[in-house]
Amino acid sequence: MINQIKKIGTALEKLGDKVLLIIAFVIFWGLTYYSLRYTEILKPDTEIPMTIPDNALINLLIFMGIMILFFLLRTILLRKCNLDSDKLCRRFMGVITVLVGVFSVGWVALCHVVPRADGASLCLVAQLMLEGADFGFMDPPGYMSYNPHQFSLLSVIHLLFTLFGDYQAFQYMNALCMPLLFYSGYKLVQLICSKWEPVLYYTALFISCLPLFFYVPYVYGEITSTTFTLVLMWQVVRYCKTGKKTSFLWGTLAIVFACIMRMNSLIVLVAAGIILLLHALRNAKWQATAWLAAMTIAVFAADAGIQAYYENLSDKEILDGIPYISYVLMGLEDKEQGPGWFNGTNYTQLIAHNYDTELTAADNTIAVKERLKVFWNDKSYGIDFFRRKILSQWNSPAYHSLYETGSFDCEKEELPSIVQQIYYDRESLVNGFMNRYQFVLYLCTSIMATFALFHKKREDSEETTLENHILIIAIVGGFLFSALWEAMSRYVISYVVYMIPLAAIGMWQLQQGLNCIWSRLSTQK
Repeated sequence: MINQIKKIGTALEKLGDKVLLIIAFVIFWGLTYYSLRYTEILKPDTEIPMTIPDNALINLLIFMGIMILFFLLRTILLRKCNLDSDKLCRRFMGVITVLVGVFSVGWVALCHVVPRADGASLCLVAQLMLEGADFGFMDPPGYMSYNPHQFSLLSVIHLLFTLFGDYQAFQYMNALCMPLLFYSGYKLVQLICSKWEPVLYYTALFISCLPLFFYVPYVYGEITSTTFTLVLMWQVVRYCKTGKKTSFLWGTLAIVFACIMRMNSLIVLVAAGIILLLHALRNAKWQATAWLAAMTIAVFAADAGIQAYYENLSDKEILDGIPYISYVLMGLEDKEQGPGWFNGTNYTQLIAHNYDTELTAADNTIAVKERLKVFWNDKSYGIDFFRRKILSQWNSPAYHSLYETGSFDCEKEELPSIVQQIYYDRESLVNGFMNRYQFVLYLCTSIMATFALFHKKREDSEETTLENHILIIAIVGGFLFSALWEAMSRYVISYVVYMIPLAAIGMWQLQQGLNCIWSRLSTQK
């Protein structure tokens, strides 16, 4: 019986891995093609996305130049250093991890960025509670009456305001998460590949991801949720490969905190769940399923506990607020703000239904079905809509990092010179760099997915690699989520970070392939 379960688990894992890689192959190469040919920018002084042609030749030449540069760097290091030494590699990564933290903290101290949009609203609510004001913001039309799902994030901001007094504590928390974010990605690369070259490439790609660093002072959950979801994925792969039970503790803590910061971190919990369920079947062991159940219970218990705390504190019942289906409806609308972009529909629908969440959800469900019928009846329009919506988020090289963090606590002239250069004087140069970076990232990720899809194993091999592809599962899940939910390029930054370890491995695989071809040609001569 146990052997039968193992055989079923292995077969399901191999089938799931193949299906996943086919889907990823299509998505990644599609993104690579559009990143090669086009780019997305915001219309001046607006949040409206706009497509413009890109220079494909320059993109390709820059990619070739980077490959040559990395090849030369690898060659020099092979001659000068013994980088196969684990001790030397650990020291190198330790130094870089510290430098990432120092730079992030320094940037927060320097940038003068202040909260905006939802982050500003949550900081205002936290400040009101700190000052002993009543809890009117929980009643219509208060901010929390619309967004009760934000209470978990509010609890963190409220705590930091209580301890430190203002929003800068949140920014420094983000900065202190950055070393852990970098280190988690490094450990994933190491577990998946066990070669030093991808680690080197990962380091270069990570520190070159400017949008990630620009989001450090952003008072919202992007940095923290991305950090702790990556920690979870590291622990899942670590458990699958080594069986170490300490992964249960660190992974559970990580996903709970990630979901407190942003509930869409559940996408990564689902990715982890797929890996753990198939791992449990393949090995006929229950520990992985128990861990998954514990994580799921802990996530929802933490959210329920926080809401219960604020109900007790305010002596008010937390309203249901905007139903999730309203965000889907807004994500399917095609208006001036852009395909599926925020246009206030989620708020206006709840107001129109007199703050009745159930009635709003029922009517919006009907509206979503009608919208899907429009796409089905006019398939060319439907394809064009989703193409525009996806690219407006995924093909925006800066991921709106400069726009989202472009509010300051002083006038332009008072900002440090480097901040003025980035946000005002040299903004086009910064965007241009990130445009080329995005193409390199997407292309190398596509190469990795291609190698994984077409890599041949022995027919009698029982080897499975699905845990190596947990990042791909998370990215595909985020891609599908972005196609339906409210559109915003900021939401994509987490999945871009997940691509960095994959791109590093893809870059190494491409070099290995070119070396193999060169060796064969040399032998034939």
